[in-house]
Amino acid sequence: MTKTLKTLIFITIVLSVLGLALNSALALDITSKLTNVAGQSYDTATPNLATTIGQVIKGLLTILGVVFMAYIIYAGYLWMMARGNEESVTKAKAIIRGSIIGIIIVLSAYAITAFVVSKVAAATGFNAGTPQ
Repeated sequence: MTKTLKTLIFITIVLSVLGLALNSALALDITSKLTNVAGQSYDTATPNLATTIGQVIKGLLTILGVVFMAYIIYAGYLWMMARGNEESVTKAKAIIRGSIIGIIIVLSAYAITAFVVSKVAAATGFNAGTPQ
């Protein structure tokens, strides 16, 4: 295993840990919607199923974001180190293409989930106090 590959793996692991620790930076916050839905049905101090599911979704999306960035960096590294080798450039392009398609699928699934949760919450009246 080359030194650069070891460095890339180390950076990916560090970013994964930081991403899990700082997962509140996601643009779409499904956890608060799930907490609002569950919090109005009953009020307890212990974490409930909706909060747990929201946290799991945020954690998984954070990990997928880090994996996406690692693949993009790896493909960029392959492309830069190709030195005119068409096979390496083709491999790098395929990795980039697959990574972008994968992140589009993941973000679309998340957007659909957030939309469905908000509409179900609105239909059942659990978010009556929040503006839409």
